[in-house]
Amino acid sequence: MGTGVGITAPFGRLLRTLRHSRRVRGQFDARGRHKQAGQVHLHLAHALACLGERAEAAAEYRAALALEDRAPADVRDEARAGLAALTAGRPAPLTRFAQ
Repeated sequence: MGTGVGITAPFGRLLRTLRHSRRVRGQFDARGRHKQAGQVHLHLAHALACLGERAEAAAEYRAALALEDRAPADVRDEARAGLAALTAGRPAPLTRFAQ
């Protein structure tokens, strides 16, 4: 009974991250809250990459990078590393989910 919890709990968190991030994705940038917009794109990209949705993850990494200097450097750096891994066909690097 206990072995399934370890597998399904992280998957459930990924699905909740996807639902929430997709719901709020455009709200922050439209309000000029670029730091939060970058973080949402980044978190969504990470979740999509973990689920194997590589094309959609790459689009979200690019959206975070498109914010340029309006998003914090740590968000851009993490997005750049994630996109590079996806492009090279490597597993996404360990993420720390920029705060």
